[in-house]
Amino acid sequence: MAKKKAVVEVRGMSCASCVNTVKTAIAHTPGVVSVEVNLATDQAFIEYEEEKVDLVEIAKNVSKVGYALDIEQAKTNEELQRIKEQFIASTLFMVPVTILMVMHMSGIMFPNMELLQLILSALAVATAGQETVSRAFKALFHGQWTMDVLVASGIVMAVLSGAISLVYPSVYSFASVGAMILFFNLLGKYLESSAKKRAAKSIRALLDLRPQTARIIVDGIEVEIPVQQLDPGDIMVVRPGERIPTDGILLEGECYVDESMISGESMPVQKNIGDSVIGGSINLGSPIKVKATRVGEDTFLSHLIDLVQQAQAARMPIQDNLDKVIAIFVPAVISLAVFTFIFWLAFPGLAANVNNYLSSILPWVPKGLTGFSLAAFASIATLVIACPCALGLATPTAVIVASGLAAKHGAYFKDGSAFQRLASVNTVVFDKTGTLTTGKPTVRRIVAFEENAEQLMYSMAKQSQHPLSRAIVAYFEENKKMDSALQLENVKETPGLGVLATFSGKTYSLGKPKRRQDVQQFIDPTDSTVALYDETDQVLLAVCALYDPVREDAAMAIEELKAMGIEPVLLSGDREEVVKAVATAVGIKTFKANALPEDKLDFIKRLKAEQPESIIAMVGDGINDAPALRLADVGIAMGSGTDVAIESGDVVIYKTDIGTIVKTVKIAKATAKKISQNLFWAFFYNLLALPLAMMGAIHPVIAEIAMAFSSVNVVTNSLRLNRIKL
Repeated sequence: MAKKKAVVEVRGMSCASCVNTVKTAIAHTPGVVSVEVNLATDQAFIEYEEEKVDLVEIAKNVSKVGYALDIEQAKTNEELQRIKEQFIASTLFMVPVTILMVMHMSGIMFPNMELLQLILSALAVATAGQETVSRAFKALFHGQWTMDVLVASGIVMAVLSGAISLVYPSVYSFASVGAMILFFNLLGKYLESSAKKRAAKSIRALLDLRPQTARIIVDGIEVEIPVQQLDPGDIMVVRPGERIPTDGILLEGECYVDESMISGESMPVQKNIGDSVIGGSINLGSPIKVKATRVGEDTFLSHLIDLVQQAQAARMPIQDNLDKVIAIFVPAVISLAVFTFIFWLAFPGLAANVNNYLSSILPWVPKGLTGFSLAAFASIATLVIACPCALGLATPTAVIVASGLAAKHGAYFKDGSAFQRLASVNTVVFDKTGTLTTGKPTVRRIVAFEENAEQLMYSMAKQSQHPLSRAIVAYFEENKKMDSALQLENVKETPGLGVLATFSGKTYSLGKPKRRQDVQQFIDPTDSTVALYDETDQVLLAVCALYDPVREDAAMAIEELKAMGIEPVLLSGDREEVVKAVATAVGIKTFKANALPEDKLDFIKRLKAEQPESIIAMVGDGINDAPALRLADVGIAMGSGTDVAIESGDVVIYKTDIGTIVKTVKIAKATAKKISQNLFWAFFYNLLALPLAMMGAIHPVIAEIAMAFSSVNVVTNSLRLNRIKL
C-alpha cells in the first residue's frame, strides 16, 4: 500500500503530556504507520497509508482529545494571533479585577465588591479561559494528565473559593486570583510561542527559498506557471536576481549563483553551460535558460527541508527517561495539592501560626488566613506553579535551534540524536579527497603509449563519478577539446578499483596501477595515479598523474579538533606516499593508505573494538565510504549534497569544507551543554518551587508568573545557541 508522509501544525499543546495525548490519538488511528509530535515546533510528523486513512480522519481523532490538527497548513502566525486574542480578552477582565483587588487590600470597600470580583473572574474563565478549561476536561475524560489540567484546576478552585466566601464570609475569596492566573498563563503562552517561532525560523527560511512560479518556454513563447506544474525536461528562463525554480542543468548563458542559504558559503558560485544548478539559488548574472531535471519533492532543497524536519522531529535518547518522569508528574502534583489542602484543613492552629509568620516576612502572603483559606491558597499555588512544560521543552527547543544554526553553515543533521553523539565524539576518521584536500584534482601530465589511448581514457573516465575521473574528463575537454566519447559496452564501476568496459571486442580497465614500477617514472612521489590497461592483451596503454592540493584551512581545523580533545585519523584509498604527505601537512599522526571500501569498514570495526568507550565519527563523500559512514557512531557525508551522501550520513555537509566539520562539532557540544542547562533549570525550579508553594509561601499569581517564566526561560536559553562563537 502507498505510504504518505505529512507535517501538520498542532494547536493547543502546552506541555509534554499534551504531546503524549496527541501522539496516542494519532497512533491509535487505523492506517497510521508512525508518528512523532514535537512540542517545540507544535508539529506532528505523520506517516500513514493513503488507502486506509486520510488527514481529515486523523484530525477528527485528535479533536476528540481537545486539540486540533491544522491540515490546511495555516501559518504559525495564526496560532500566535489566536493566543494573542485570548490574552487581550483576559486583559479586559484582569484590569478591573486587579483594581478591585488593590482597593480591597487598601481597605477601600463597597457593597457586593466580592460578588463583582467573582462575576468578572467567572466571565474571564468563560471567555478567554474556555479553551484551556475545555481541553482540561477532555484530557481528564480520556485519562490524560496535562498541563491544562493543573492550570484549569487552579483557576476553577480559585473561582470556587469566591463563591464559597459569599456563603461563608470567614473563607478568604481568591476569585480575583483565578482571573490573574489565566492572564499570566496566556501571557506566558504568547511569549513562549513567540520564542518557539524564532527558534523554528530556520525551516521557514528554507521553505521561503521555494519560488512560487516559473517561466518556461512553450512553442517558443515564455509562459509563467505555478512551480508545482513543472515537469522534468521543461526549459526555464531565469532573469537576473530571480531564484531558480527547481533543480536543473544550465543550457544557455553563464552566471554566478548565490547558494548561501543552502551551503553556508557566502561567495557566489560560477556556473557554466552543462553545470547543475540548485532550485532556490539566486541567479546573479545575465538571463539564463535551465533544463529542469528534478521537480517537486525530488529536488535537493526538498531533501534538505526533509532532513531539517527529521532532525527537529527526532527524539533524543534522554527524552525516553524524561517521558517517564513527565507521565507521573501531573498526577503527582495533583496528589501533592490534595495532600496540601487536607493537611492545612486538618491542622487549623498550625495553619494560622504558619500564615502569621509568613505574612510578617513576605508581603505577598495575605494575613489572617484560616485553615480552609490557607489550604485553598497553598493548594492553588501548588497546582499552578508546577511546570512540566520546561521539562518537555528542554531538549527539542535546543535541537531545533541547533539544527537551524548548523543548516545556516551548510551542515544538515539527518537525526536529532546525532547532536548528542557528536557532542561526545573523541575520534574523527577522515577520508582524504575532498575533505583534507580541495577535492578538485588537477592533471599534471598524461602519458599515452598507443594512438587511441587518450580517447579511450576520456571515454572510460566519463563513465565514473570518482573525483579523479572527473578531473581527467575536464582536462581532455578543456585542453584537448574532446566532446564525444566512444561507444563502450559492459561498463562496470567498482568502488575502490575503477572502471571496466569493452570496446571493439577487447576489455579495458581504468583505475589504480597494477604494478608500481609501471608508472613511477612518469609521476611525482606524491601524485595520485590512474592507469589505463588493455586487459585482453595485458598491456599498459596510458598513465595519468594528478595532484590534489591540501586545503589551506585543513591544518588549522585539525589543530582545533585536537584542542577539543578529538583525535584525527586519516583513512584513504590512495598510495602510502600520498597519504603520508597529506597527513604530515595537516598534523595527523595516525593514517592508513591503500584502503578499499571494505578495508575502511574493517578499520572502523577494529577501531570500535579496540576503543569500546570511544565515540567515532567518519567523514567521507558518501559514495566509496557509505558502509563505513553507516557503521561509525556519527557518519558525516560531504560532497555537494549528492543523493548518496544524504542517504549515508547522519550529518550531510553540502560544501566540502573541513572548517564546517569543526563548526558542526562545536554546535553539537554547545547543544548538549544547553540541554543540560535546560534540564537542570527545569528540575531545580520544580524541586524548589513545589515545597514553597505547599507551605503557603508563594502567592498563586506569583506561582503562575514563575511557571510561565520557567518555560520561556528554557526556550530563550536555547535561542542563545545562535550567539556561540564558531
